[in-house]
Amino acid sequence: LESESAKALLDQTSGLRDSIAAVNLDEEAGKLVQFQAAYNASAQVVSVARDLFDTLLGAFR
Repeated sequence: LESESAKALLDQTSGLRDSIAAVNLDEEAGKLVQFQAAYNASAQVVSVARDLFDTLLGAFR
């Protein structure tokens, strides 16, 4: 009986700890996709800016 109570207490505290400290893989995957989209958008902005700058330099040569 004592071991069952100890196991129940261990399970309860482990569950509580996991609910506080655990990593939600679905949430992390969603954030990763969001960051990847932001990175791609930023890279595209830099690419367009570089092309514009090269065009401007070419116009003054």
